[in-house]
Amino acid sequence: MEFSWTTFILEIINFVLLMWILKHFLYRPVLNALQKRRETVDNTLQEALDKSAQAEELKTQYQQRLQAWEKEKNQLRQDLQQDLDSMRSEQQQRLREELQAQQEKFEINQQQTQEQTQQHYQSVAHRQGAEFAAKLLRTLSGVETEERLFDALMEQLDALDSQQIKNLQKTCDSDSGQVDVCSAYPLSEKNRQALQTKLEQLCPQPLKIHYQQDPELISGVRIHLGVWSLRMNLLDELNRFMELNRDRLNHQ
Repeated sequence: MEFSWTTFILEIINFVLLMWILKHFLYRPVLNALQKRRETVDNTLQEALDKSAQAEELKTQYQQRLQAWEKEKNQLRQDLQQDLDSMRSEQQQRLREELQAQQEKFEINQQQTQEQTQQHYQSVAHRQGAEFAAKLLRTLSGVETEERLFDALMEQLDALDSQQIKNLQKTCDSDSGQVDVCSAYPLSEKNRQALQTKLEQLCPQPLKIHYQQDPELISGVRIHLGVWSLRMNLLDELNRFMELNRDRLNHQ
């Protein structure tokens, strides 16, 4: 078999043409399809990566928001608890103050009630004591006691100072000279004369002396000359004693 350069060259040309045809009509479309497929895969992968990054970012943001909300919720819970504790403390303090005020008010009312009850019983006791003393004095008093009280009355008239005498004389000048003499027992003529003489010495103006008897005086004399009066009897002394005790009880 002989070697032919013509055939060899034609075979080379044929091979080159075949390679060009294959590359142009087969390899290039396949390569283009592969390139497009690769680009599509790359784009899909990039989109997946982007979405994954976005998802991760959203997850991070959600976790941050969740942590912030949890922190805010805890802070709100603490604030609410502090407010509740403060309100409870204020209510407890207010309740303690109200209870203290009620206790003090109760103690004051109780003390006032006890004092009023004590004053009532003391007043009753003093009144009963005065009534008993009055009954006892009525039983024990008599003409002798009347005489002693009359003598004490005369001594009291003798003991009037200058100012008291001036007041008496002024009363005599402004009054009609009516003198009311009240005694538990009828005054003797001697005592009436002595009393009239003494009153006329103290009050030179003519006097009209009116005598009357009042057993309620128990024993002694009571004199009225206008607004001026002189008392020397057991009833007025008992009343004065009762008044002093009443004042003492009111100031306790």
